[in-house]
Amino acid sequence: MGLDGSGALDYFRYRFLNRSPPDTAERPYEASDNIVSRQGRHCSEGMRREYDQPRDLYDRVMTDEGRAYLHSNTATVLKLVENQKIQTRYLAQCYRISPKYAQGIYALLPKPEFNFGEVREMAEDAECS
Repeated sequence: MGLDGSGALDYFRYRFLNRSPPDTAERPYEASDNIVSRQGRHCSEGMRREYDQPRDLYDRVMTDEGRAYLHSNTATVLKLVENQKIQTRYLAQCYRISPKYAQGIYALLPKPEFNFGEVREMAEDAECS
């Protein structure tokens, strides 16, 4: 418990986690010169365990046919993205879920301008980006 800037008592149980409680409104903060962003709303953001549920869905729930559709649908839209860095970062997120997921999408991209090794390297700390 402490005092906020207005002199009112402030009990903020997530103070030491540097996150907002899930039941409160997000407070904007300045992330860069002209950009206003928001703080992460959930205390699990930026942690490796964020990928556990989608990994289970991909590996255990989806059929081979469902995964093929997922790869195809994702590649169809991802190939429209002109910025190679965005494609690489997206595939790195997919790699954290499953390397087969990212490889399946990458294989369907028409002439990617980056190699899959870049995706693998970026995926090592993808939860922080």
